[in-house]
Amino acid sequence: VEMRGADDADGIYIHGQQAGQTCAVRRCVFARGDDDAMDTLGSEVLIDDCVVRDWKDKGISVYDGEVTIRGCLVVGNNVAPEDPTVASLAAKANEGATTVVHLDRTTVVTTRAEGVTDYAVQSHNKYGVSSGTIIWNITNSILDATDPIDVQAPYLESDVHVSYSNTFGEDWPGTGNLNTDPLFVSAAAWDYRLHAASPCVDAGDPV
Repeated sequence: VEMRGADDADGIYIHGQQAGQTCAVRRCVFARGDDDAMDTLGSEVLIDDCVVRDWKDKGISVYDGEVTIRGCLVVGNNVAPEDPTVASLAAKANEGATTVVHLDRTTVVTTRAEGVTDYAVQSHNKYGVSSGTIIWNITNSILDATDPIDVQAPYLESDVHVSYSNTFGEDWPGTGNLNTDPLFVSAAAWDYRLHAASPCVDAGDPV
């Protein structure tokens, strides 16, 4: 908590690991900081059962590599973003490279700041590359944002695979997807459990 600093004050920055090394972040809370809660660079990381909240920039920023985000709550970030990304989860790739993000059983809720179009997930061409691939595999999740999914060229919307998820704010093709208020118990009080009447209850992949 309270990761404050004038530049690059991330909660954790994970570079590519060596062969045979496994990198996992499990059962952690990342709260209140001046940049990204988690920043990866060319690594293969599992982020499991974590809470990420109250960061000035992105909740999780992925650059190259392959990251799995599972069973997490990513809420109230982008309080004061450093660039126009305005995304809670952002993926970037080097020229000609491929970045893969797996998102499962995760709730992402943006700040929905007035006058700003914010994104739950974004394929972000921050450095103006002309080629590359960003793949999102999103399942059993809730994306609550002004614009839940944003894809910048040269990346393709067809590389964003969504199923059994609620993309509240945008219709996204895929089996079992919803576009409706998830009905949290009280987002204002940071209680993101689902109300008994929520359309998301039992709406995940039946398998």
